[in-house]
Amino acid sequence: MNDNTNSDTLDLAKGHLDRFTQKQLQFWNYLYKNSPEIIPIQRSQIDPKEISSLLPFIWMANLIFDDSNRLIDVEPRLMGTHVVNLYGERTHEQLLTSSNEKALKNLFPANIERLTNALELMLKTNEPVFGEVEPMSDEKDFISIKGLMIPACLNSEQIDLVVGFNEGIT
Repeated sequence: MNDNTNSDTLDLAKGHLDRFTQKQLQFWNYLYKNSPEIIPIQRSQIDPKEISSLLPFIWMANLIFDDSNRLIDVEPRLMGTHVVNLYGERTHEQLLTSSNEKALKNLFPANIERLTNALELMLKTNEPVFGEVEPMSDEKDFISIKGLMIPACLNSEQIDLVVGFNEGIT
């Protein structure tokens, strides 16, 4: 398997709304249209019934920190069917530390590097991040994959969750 890429984009999302897919823009507007600020969201703000057509593209993962508040792992808690098609079923996998030979970090190490870079930017700025990559994989037939990562809180004020929206463009 080859996960080399010939181009990557990673930046704060608010500067790239024109590059979002229609579905990503619909999700963005659902979360932020009536908000004066682009801030981390509470998980409770998302009502799956209101965005049912977007659920295949959405994933959520717990962010696991050590005692010094350093990110040490990411554990998906929900993955839409389109996301599973892109990366395989990863629910409850420790994405950064799993030793399983079929773990995402072992099959597609460049994906984990991009994920880590995106999370670092998201956590440093407390803002959503947008990324686009043109995969050169023998396994998938996509021109590009566009991803949106939104900082979120699970019933707290501390960011401990990421809500993602990934779409493979054919």
